[in-house]
Amino acid sequence: MKILLIADTHGGARGDNPHFYTYQKKFYDNVLFPYIDMYKPYAFVHLGDIVENRKTMHYRTLKHIREDLIWPLGGMDVKSYWIAGNHDSHFRYNLSINAVREFVDIEQSEIVDSPLGAIIGGKKILMIPWICKEN
Repeated sequence: MKILLIADTHGGARGDNPHFYTYQKKFYDNVLFPYIDMYKPYAFVHLGDIVENRKTMHYRTLKHIREDLIWPLGGMDVKSYWIAGNHDSHFRYNLSINAVREFVDIEQSEIVDSPLGAIIGGKKILMIPWICKEN
């Protein structure tokens, strides 16, 4: 069983610097997606912090995250899990509004903004989002 783990992509990092977008897209197109095509993991798990800034979001950041990562991944034959991290939560004390819940809009995906027990490839896996005051 192969599970691909990735974390802390921090879309919009460095003040929405366009060079950071270019670097991320190059990684996705030249490393991440070819790896998925070649090794056919059973699941893709984003461990949190899909965005950099919890309070504000530039439209180009949303466009970049969706067009460069989420939608291409949705076209691949892999189940994805998106765990909410501390940067993904609008509030410090709860996960009621979070980036993964708002942005990830592909089939074969599971949003993890509360503890989730899943069976992946016959193995029991517990996924825990960012631990905050509410949870």
